[in-house]
Amino acid sequence: TADYNDQIASFDWISQVSSNWRSQFSASHFYHEEDYISPGIPEYLEVPPNASDTEFTRDHLRWVNTFKIAEGYEINLGADFLDEEGDSTGYVEFFGDRIPTDFELDRSTAGIFTSISARLTPKLMIQSSIRYDDPEGFENETSFHAGILLNVTTELSISGNWGNAYKLPSFFALGHALVGNADLLPEQAESWDVGLQWSPSVALMTSATYFSNDYEDLVDFDDATFRNVNRQQVLTSGVELQVTWSPSSNVSLSAQSTYTDIEVKGEDTVLTGRPELVAGLWANWQFTQQWGTVLDYRYGGEQWAASRHTGNEVTEKLPSYNRLDWVLRFQPNEN
Repeated sequence: TADYNDQIASFDWISQVSSNWRSQFSASHFYHEEDYISPGIPEYLEVPPNASDTEFTRDHLRWVNTFKIAEGYEINLGADFLDEEGDSTGYVEFFGDRIPTDFELDRSTAGIFTSISARLTPKLMIQSSIRYDDPEGFENETSFHAGILLNVTTELSISGNWGNAYKLPSFFALGHALVGNADLLPEQAESWDVGLQWSPSVALMTSATYFSNDYEDLVDFDDATFRNVNRQQVLTSGVELQVTWSPSSNVSLSAQSTYTDIEVKGEDTVLTGRPELVAGLWANWQFTQQWGTVLDYRYGGEQWAASRHTGNEVTEKLPSYNRLDWVLRFQPNEN
């Protein structure tokens, strides 16, 4: 069983300093408290009884200045500071003896970044960005991104993106008594995509995108060792398709699907919880000025899952699933 409580607060300040300069400052605070207790899985050797009381706090400050340096040219200059603190008290029980599993972690990350977008011609637009991060306890990281958009005709456009990024392991992945691994490295990723968008009319938009991602040191749960590990290299690639049709101002229909091929290089394992195919249909109808409705259908394909419900490691494919949500909206008046 588990009980948790989340508290979120945020503040934004935006100033149009001049016609060519906009400044934005934002601050956010997130607090998470959770009490967890598990009886374990008999015979208590694979997964022993365990419990934990956890608190996590994340504070984020961000300042961005946007400058319009010429018609069609815009540059952003910014900085942010992220502070995280985690505290957990708990135990693991072996043959009636409770062994404490307390841990306390904190880290801060300071970053600076700049990005530029330029419309070189009425049909050609480029974007690029660079970011430098100084995370506490880890090496400095520099990330890049570049993108291009070409309007071939008024109906057809081509886009392309390339970038790299990193992600620090979570406090849970680092410090949890049963599955944590203090030696985890940050995830590294390099990705690119190419897309086509075709709008034969104002009411209809279609798009297709091919993407490819190359991950190094991807953080994953290894069921064989029952702990979090870094996967040496994981390659993913696939296609995203989307169609949106708005036959009238009060009706819109949308369909989308994503196919992803996942390959773990150099290791005899599969990634769990990641279906190859996901898809969905979405319909919105504002049938009066006050009343509207949304129908949302989601499909999730087969995916690998791991369990120790018998005490032994079991890895198998879960079947696909379907989910249907219906929402009815009512707005009494303009306010």
